Amino acid sequence: MRIDSDMKPSADLQTYIVIVNWNGWRDTIECLESLFRLHHDNFTVIVCDNASCDSSLEQIMEWAKGDRLASSVSEEMRAYAYPPVAKPIPFIVLEANHVDEPRLSANCERLILIRSKQNLGFAGGNNLGLRFILHRKDHEYVWLLNNDTVVHPDALAEIIRRAQEDPRIGICGSKLCFYSAPHVVQAYGGSTYSPLTGRNRHIGALKPVSEREDRDKIEQQLGYIVGASMLVSRRFLDSVGLMNEDYFLYQEEIDWATRAKGKFSQGYAPGSIVFHKQGNSMGGKWLTRWSEPEESFILSDFYGIRNQIRFTRRYYPQYLPMVAVTVAWRLLKRVVAGKRKRVRSVIRGVSSAFSGELLDPASLQRPK
Repeated sequence: MRIDSDMKPSADLQTYIVIVNWNGWRDTIECLESLFRLHHDNFTVIVCDNASCDSSLEQIMEWAKGDRLASSVSEEMRAYAYPPVAKPIPFIVLEANHVDEPRLSANCERLILIRSKQNLGFAGGNNLGLRFILHRKDHEYVWLLNNDTVVHPDALAEIIRRAQEDPRIGICGSKLCFYSAPHVVQAYGGSTYSPLTGRNRHIGALKPVSEREDRDKIEQQLGYIVGASMLVSRRFLDSVGLMNEDYFLYQEEIDWATRAKGKFSQGYAPGSIVFHKQGNSMGGKWLTRWSEPEESFILSDFYGIRNQIRFTRRYYPQYLPMVAVTVAWRLLKRVVAGKRKRVRSVIRGVSSAFSGELLDPASLQRPK
């Protein structure tokens, strides 16, 4: 898949790329290999580790030194991460409690590793990087990227191009394609969202990449940008603020988009291609270690239901009865299917929506 682009961001434009890692160093270093091939020289990558228990930071440091190679499950994707980029890549390690006191000289390291002593969730992990960045005045954009992605070399240049075309855009998405089926679309940048039912739908899902899309029409449909790839401007961050950490997993993107309404618009960059493994960043790979497949959905059931209700209570309380009907329907389907653990997960999610309880993902992991 090739994208022809005559435009590159200006040489003085600094961009930060933020990645959250949780027990996923193999995915992360494959992502990093693709990032350091970007057709955009002036960027710094920040990896925020959410208290991994698999020596993730040590493995990533070994990769940066040149002592560990990235691996690709897909032969087609291997071209984006091989041969290895030149090593060593200068890096520095910061503790999470030091991000508000940056001690780096400008443009010194291209890779910054931030270590958290607890799992802060998706928003909390990203906010570690964002708080560090906001202390610096050397950037216009921040690219939030899932660790289970691989990027096309033009992905950053193209998403910045779209953001620069329209100054109203505060947050912009990429064309997300499935890593395991790179010629199939996961989403054209983002999803629609219905406050009435609390349901969302990825725009363009399962369409062939070769099919032409109407960018303007897609941007009119955007309820929010999918969190796997989100470019946000400095102006957006200064005005809207950091991500809401109340959710832990899911609904952070729609919360951000809702808070920005009336201040910024959302954009879609068709030329920014990002391949997404979908699910690995929140533990989808546990499937290979669990004896009962239904357990792989406990996290998604719990946090999906919990945060759907919390978001509705916060922004659209008038629609809570209809969202309750949607939740009840999801619960009934699990009851009919005899999925008792998932039934309990949905019930716990409803309870947590009002009590604030969190479910620690690490508690669901089983011994190999």
